[in-house]
Amino acid sequence: MSGRPTESFFRLLRDSLFGIDAGKIDLTDGEWLELYRTSRSQACQAVIFDSASRYDMPVKIREAWSKEVASIERRNARIRKVTEVQSAAWEKRGITAVELKGQAVAALYPRPEHRVCGDIDWWFPIEEDWEKAIAAAHENKCETTIDSDGDVHYALAGVVVEYHKKGFRENTPEGRIAFLCRHIAKHAMVFGVGMRQVCDYALTIRKYDSTYDRAKVASFCKDMKLNRFLPILNRAVEILFAAGITDQKDVSIDDMAKDFIDLVMVDGNFGHDKKHMFIGFFMRLRFFLRCAPGAFFGRWSALITGRIKRWFITK
Repeated sequence: MSGRPTESFFRLLRDSLFGIDAGKIDLTDGEWLELYRTSRSQACQAVIFDSASRYDMPVKIREAWSKEVASIERRNARIRKVTEVQSAAWEKRGITAVELKGQAVAALYPRPEHRVCGDIDWWFPIEEDWEKAIAAAHENKCETTIDSDGDVHYALAGVVVEYHKKGFRENTPEGRIAFLCRHIAKHAMVFGVGMRQVCDYALTIRKYDSTYDRAKVASFCKDMKLNRFLPILNRAVEILFAAGITDQKDVSIDDMAKDFIDLVMVDGNFGHDKKHMFIGFFMRLRFFLRCAPGAFFGRWSALITGRIKRWFITK
């Protein structure tokens, strides 16, 4: 995807997250609308607005954008409250729980309340605590479901809570970076992944830049059959943000990195942009067959098997 609105999207994103001046933004009314829609499809609308609000834009678009930012702030406040309540409940029950993504990643943003929030994600390093946490959900009369990865989902106070079973190795910088890499690949392989997740990854890399063990992250990703995807993701981050965040300087994979960026922009956040659904499918098929075929087929196999199992269970 290209054009002035897309170019402005990237420039404003760098400005908001890394303080790289966006320079002159001079768009037509139609281009401002396209920029707004792109920001929404990528779940980056509040982050983009932090910089875009400095520029002249159509009044109606500014009003709609401002209302959406306010809604995101309210949603974040609610999720923070539920997270705090759950954290206190885990502590009271003697359960060791690690918060993944969500508010933990939002804290890395210049304005945490402007990261579009989704679920509350937990990981339990002790198997017994996993069982206790599920029991606690049932005690609160929450109806739990299990997805194809074995992760547990339920709704609490209007917020989706997820217990992760796979993908997170340990509560270390290396564990968190590898988990985010897997999370991006996992969704990009099926319905699509948005720029929000790439921003999460970039900001996490920056936080741990001088402390994390690159070889250990690579080893974790190799175990998940993502060892060829990892450098492509890192190179995409370098191309996108031009902030020297990763050590990936291998320009020979630039074409693959740009293909990944195109895939993200076509699909939108978790396949938000349905009009490009079929185009996105063939793009991700072609992309992952070149860099992570084992993980790609494994992901689709687990997804199909999980859906079949759930179908039989509900019958």
